[in-house]
Amino acid sequence: MIGSRRYAGYRAEVRAADALVLSALERLKRQARRHYVDPAISPSPAIPSLQLRDLLLLSSASPSSTPAEGGADSAGGRSGYYDPRARASVWERVRKVVERNANVRCRTTAVRGEPMRVWEWIGPLDDDADDEAAAAFGSPFSSPQRLSSPYPSNIAL
Repeated sequence: MIGSRRYAGYRAEVRAADALVLSALERLKRQARRHYVDPAISPSPAIPSLQLRDLLLLSSASPSSTPAEGGADSAGGRSGYYDPRARASVWERVRKVVERNANVRCRTTAVRGEPMRVWEWIGPLDDDADDEAAAAFGSPFSSPQRLSSPYPSNIAL
């Protein structure tokens, strides 16, 4: 009985970490797109990993709590990870997966004077068809039919 509860908690943590990895990668990709479209509004393509952690963990429900246990709002809202051990365990899983992703560059840089670990999306931005801003600014990633040949049309290739 205790073992099955522990295993259920472990599985819930793994599922939560998987969902958070997807959210983290989407946010990194979105930040890279915003920086590419308008560097004046979004000056950095990178996001500090601790900032992303707080943003994602506070916007997701705790894997170990249910509404019946008082973990999430009874109105269907979301609550953050208030247990520091659960928070650290889930984020450690997320960190390992994101930092091993070939599309993410990890580095330490100064953010507002503080040295921080940042993650930057360096992979392709090819699926931003729903991003009107990229299309409005003529992003080469937004639609392949916009790209034209660099050769004159009278030259056969």
